Amino acid sequence: MDISAELADIDLLRYLWVDNANVIRSKAVYLPPLREALTADAGTLDRAVQISQAQFALPVTGDSVVVATGLLPTHDVTLVPDWHSLRALPYAPRCAAVACDIYDGESPWEQDPRGFLRRMSRRAAEAGLTVLVGPELEFMLLTRAADGSVEPADATVFCQDSAADLHAAVVADLAAALSAQGVDLAQIHPESAPGQFEISLRPLPPVAAADAIVIARQTVKATARAHGLVASFLPMVFGDACASGMHLHLSLAGDDAPDGLGPHGDAFMAGVLGHLDGLLDPYRVMLAY
Repeated sequence: MDISAELADIDLLRYLWVDNANVIRSKAVYLPPLREALTADAGTLDRAVQISQAQFALPVTGDSVVVATGLLPTHDVTLVPDWHSLRALPYAPRCAAVACDIYDGESPWEQDPRGFLRRMSRRAAEAGLTVLVGPELEFMLLTRAADGSVEPADATVFCQDSAADLHAAVVADLAAALSAQGVDLAQIHPESAPGQFEISLRPLPPVAAADAIVIARQTVKATARAHGLVASFLPMVFGDACASGMHLHLSLAGDDAPDGLGPHGDAFMAGVLGHLDGLLDPYRVMLAY
């Protein structure tokens, strides 16, 4: 990939990471002063951005480091772009974004969530397994009143076709923006709560699926804003309406067994069942409300 050519019309390059609180964060490099250097050596961007490891010890409620994590602001780590994930942002003129792996010095940082997923994917491949992930993301489209309060953007129910008509422009722009960024949208439909939609993405290997989820979340929010709406992925927005979630369809296959899984199949299913309480716990919390 010729990075300098890919960035020829880009002024701001966002280096993206997702922290442990599931907040998508970025720092942007201003490219115009670097044009000449980039033409000679695109590697100048490989280690252009550093952040404190304490960025992974921030709760979702505010920028106050949770000291008990041991991730203190006395040590920096480096954002290293995965150039395969580079894409121009159709909703932000002359801007592009790239997903980053995180390094501590010359080595991958062990606490990097994306790096952890990459290591687990590598272990699966070494065991002769192919893993695919099909994400389904639910979100709510909301209108904001002058007093700051929000209301659902419609009063429809599951798969009510009139919701597709009401939000036809939003859906069309969303599909086009995702396609422009290389994300394959499989389906979209109104969900059970008023103003709620679900998008299904085509299956991808785990790291690519995680990147697609980030792209989808950012694109949904930006597209909604462009149409004067607010998009929310919060589990519960209204106490009397269905919650939003994200489903992951897992495909695990091996070539050396009649059932496609071999000796790893039983272990995989046992692991899912063994951690079922933890997997279900968020839903129990929501039901408690």
